Amino acid sequence: MLCGDSGGGLKFASRGSINGGTSGGTQTNNDIRSYTNVFIAPSGKVVIGNTLISNGNYPGNYKLYVQDGILTEHVRVAVKTTGDWSDDVFEAQYPLMNIYTLQQFITRYHHLPNIPSAADVVKNGIDLQQMDSKLLQKIEELTLYVIKQQKEIDALKKKTRKL
Repeated sequence: MLCGDSGGGLKFASRGSINGGTSGGTQTNNDIRSYTNVFIAPSGKVVIGNTLISNGNYPGNYKLYVQDGILTEHVRVAVKTTGDWSDDVFEAQYPLMNIYTLQQFITRYHHLPNIPSAADVVKNGIDLQQMDSKLLQKIEELTLYVIKQQKEIDALKKKTRKL
């Protein structure tokens, strides 16, 4: 069933049973609201799922809301500028945190620097593009730590051979 609402929105609803199980009769606003599966708001926002529609809870300023999640084989996330990606880690002036300072941070806060805590993620969710960039940054930092360790190991091996 396709219905317009007084605010200019468009609702796609499955027809529910009315009057004790019959499918005939007039649908009330409450019937339509409870059976609405897709809603297109006048603002252009699209809502899939009736919980978000019935309570009007549209968090953030997004154009698409999907109740219960999305299953897809591929997702492509656009990145506006190179500044939105972690290419700076391998630059000479990158401030790689001292490993002992990193250890103190982890001990105190129980998460990596510049990565949100579990409580933050539960409260605010994550932006996939930003999180991918931050995770790449951490991988690149780990690579630098491993290279540094390997150089120290090689130097110690060389020193041990001389002895």
